[in-house]
Amino acid sequence: MNSVFDVEIDRVNKPTRPLPSGLLSRREVTAFGLGLMALAGLLSLTRLGNPTFVALALLILALTLCYSAPPIRLKKRLWWNVGSQAFIRGVLGPLAAWSIYAPLTKEAFGISIVMFLFILAAQSSKDFGDEPGDRLYGVRTLPIAYGVEGAKRIMTYLLPLPYIAALVLVWAAILPQGFLLSIISAPIAFWIPRGVGITSEKIENQWGWIDFYACMLTFLLVAALTL
Repeated sequence: MNSVFDVEIDRVNKPTRPLPSGLLSRREVTAFGLGLMALAGLLSLTRLGNPTFVALALLILALTLCYSAPPIRLKKRLWWNVGSQAFIRGVLGPLAAWSIYAPLTKEAFGISIVMFLFILAAQSSKDFGDEPGDRLYGVRTLPIAYGVEGAKRIMTYLLPLPYIAALVLVWAAILPQGFLLSIISAPIAFWIPRGVGITSEKIENQWGWIDFYACMLTFLLVAALTL
């Protein structure tokens, strides 16, 4: 659905994508996206015996649409853009997954705090290189608002926060000591602001964006293995 609402931006930034290149029509992609969202909603309702999961899943769907769709379109509003993604992906996603198997506990919220802070710090890695289309259509991202170097500095200042939070949460016995293994992702995470300037013909986005996903996966795998 994001690609439907961003088709004009993608004509500038990513002209080879299926919609701007004409490989698929807007109607086809809209039908596919709405169909998947409806299917996700219906699947969540099959677990009505678990109201926590149903509520979290439906909230994720609603906020995901609000991120891209007008008139709300959180994507256009600088810190709402970054904050909503951190909340959806870092808080609601882990809590929803956890709630399938067990009631929400302090460990579940502890993981969500760490994930929220990491995504808040590193999510903007996707916005570097997209400045021409974003600026043309009024999308406020960190590189647009603060410039490329300013955005990199902000990310650098924020990136230690999830690791500090992990240390504090382990010290407070909210997360187990094994969760400290997540610190192994720190060298890759701290390289993300540099990686946003490195591109490759083999990938659509910059290497900083790839590193973002590698670190996010590390946090989740460590949580899965230690809790």
